[in-house]
Amino acid sequence: MSSASASARSGVQQAFSAHRARPHDPLVAARADRAVMLVDGVVRDNLPLDTYSGDDDGARLNQVSELMHAHGI
Repeated sequence: MSSASASARSGVQQAFSAHRARPHDPLVAARADRAVMLVDGVVRDNLPLDTYSGDDDGARLNQVSELMHAHGI
């Protein structure tokens, strides 16, 4: 493997690891078809969302953020 290829792979791994450190990401949840809130493995809330089209990012993010805030996240 070339050093450029190894460097690129390392950058991707670092970005992935940094993202995994944030388990509650409203930006990712806002692009899903639904957001499910779990507490100790039990479903406590479910927010159904329409199929993501990219047109209503702000509204979806607000919905998800409100749900997370209601659960203290």
